[in-house]
Amino acid sequence: MILQKRFFDPDLFTTEERSKDALKYFAVLDAAPEEDALYALPVRLTFEPLYLSEIEEASAEKATMRYEVQDWHMLPILLIPDTPVCQRASEQAYRRYRRVIIPYNEQLASPPDSLDTALYRFTFLLLTYLCLDILRAQIVPSLVQQAHRLFLPLLRIHQQKPGTGREQSRYPNEERVMRGFSKTLAHLLSQEEATVSNAQGLHVSALQVTGQQNYQLDNALSSLYNILPRLIACPPSAPHALDRLAIVVISSRKSDAHAQSPFQMICVYGEVIGCTRQPNGLLSIEQLQTFSVNETSDNLYTTPRTLLDEVRRYYKVGYRHIFYVAKAPYTSTVHFTAKEEGEELFFMSADIIKGVLDAFPDLMLYPVYNDRYYVTKVQASAGAESLYIDDTSELRTLMTDPNKSSVVFWNSGGNSSVQPQMVK
Repeated sequence: MILQKRFFDPDLFTTEERSKDALKYFAVLDAAPEEDALYALPVRLTFEPLYLSEIEEASAEKATMRYEVQDWHMLPILLIPDTPVCQRASEQAYRRYRRVIIPYNEQLASPPDSLDTALYRFTFLLLTYLCLDILRAQIVPSLVQQAHRLFLPLLRIHQQKPGTGREQSRYPNEERVMRGFSKTLAHLLSQEEATVSNAQGLHVSALQVTGQQNYQLDNALSSLYNILPRLIACPPSAPHALDRLAIVVISSRKSDAHAQSPFQMICVYGEVIGCTRQPNGLLSIEQLQTFSVNETSDNLYTTPRTLLDEVRRYYKVGYRHIFYVAKAPYTSTVHFTAKEEGEELFFMSADIIKGVLDAFPDLMLYPVYNDRYYVTKVQASAGAESLYIDDTSELRTLMTDPNKSSVVFWNSGGNSSVQPQMVK
């Protein structure tokens, strides 16, 4: 290396396959000093669009969208940390509106992995849900009589910016915990009659911007309101195939299990989105409802009661086309490269599809399988935030098999990193 001014053996770059072997020594990191790096170089990444098909030059087609909320009532729920900065900014920004304020401790006195912290977080979530549910039960009956609905936006105010990569600690802080809490609350509240809820976080700096375009606030509110009914005017060239379509998204997660018994309690959860074409040609899209039910593992992936109940509910109101998205539960193995037994396909098993079609013969079901594969860092000292595939020839072999070619994409493009302590 000293004489030839080279870090790597020239033979390493003789072929494309050997060149990829050197990628394990490279990492793209933030512009900060690295103690364990041999050499650091500035890098500039440029992303260019890849067009998979040729298109003719023509004038751009436009679609317009507007919210359909004249029959909706809104009650904002603010989750605010107990810091003076957040309290002042929130009061100044939202004092004109009727709202519910739920303060939470930004920092806890007990260690994050202690029993006291776990009890506090569980109690906070339970009491918050009970209070909001009691409040909702007092408001909704009068709205139902008027054919109106209630929207409960859960807006989290954050003082800390979310950490990424190695900035994330082993245990989440309270603001990260509140993110999960708010999404859980929104899902539970959206199960109730004439109620829709959504959760969104917002850094306190977005509330302090004045006199200029506040893109951070605009983007956050756009995400918060995206479950409300929308009317879309499509361009004339858009296809008009279906008048009514329901999108059912379903997944599951173990809620109770025993190491010495195959019997398990599993929480089945998901949401239903409705797409309806109005008589004037506009397309209406809205979240119809969320659901979550505990089921036993005996017949979950053969005759799931929850799925059949949801399909039956929307079949009765006129939906004959259902876009069925089956999201696999947490798993660390790639099932499609091995045997394809029914339980390994989860909600996409042949028994489930057949059971739904047998119960509703004139139903058109469009199944889509969605999975995510998790990657674990086995070395605590590993600093690179990327997935390295050691033997690319295995993926090339899979690519040549038409029955398994999609696995290459799943393994290289759909991974999520988890802490080694989370893997059992």
